[in-house]
Amino acid sequence: MAISFNNIPSDVRVPLFYAEMDNTAANSASASMRRLIVAQVNDDVSGPELGSLVLVPSVALAKNIGGQGSMLAAMYETWRKADPTGEVWCLPLLNTEGVKAGATVTLTGAATEAGLLNLYVGG
Repeated sequence: MAISFNNIPSDVRVPLFYAEMDNTAANSASASMRRLIVAQVNDDVSGPELGSLVLVPSVALAKNIGGQGSMLAAMYETWRKADPTGEVWCLPLLNTEGVKAGATVTLTGAATEAGLLNLYVGG
C-alpha cells in the first residue's frame, strides 16, 4: 500500500521514519464569533437600516449604509483588516442632537520661515 505525502519528496531513498501532519480538517467545528459595531452614519444618510441591526458582509455595503467617510464605514474597514472572514453586525445610528463645534484660530506676527504649525485641540 502506497502512502502519498504532501511535503516529503517521493524520491527520498534514505531509510528513516518520515511523518507528516495534515491539518486540513483541524478545528472544523469551531463556533462562529459574531462582532457588533455600533457607530454613527453621515448626516445626509437615510434608510431603513438606521437604528436596526444589519448583517454586513462587505466594506462596500458598510459604506453604502453609513456613507462614504462615515464612522461606521471607517470602523468596519479597520475591523476587516484584522478579521477578513468573520460575521459582523452593524448598528448604524444617526446623530440627531448636538451642535457642531466651531472655532477661530488667529495668528499674529510675521512668518519668519516656511514650515508646519502644530495645534493641539481637545485638552
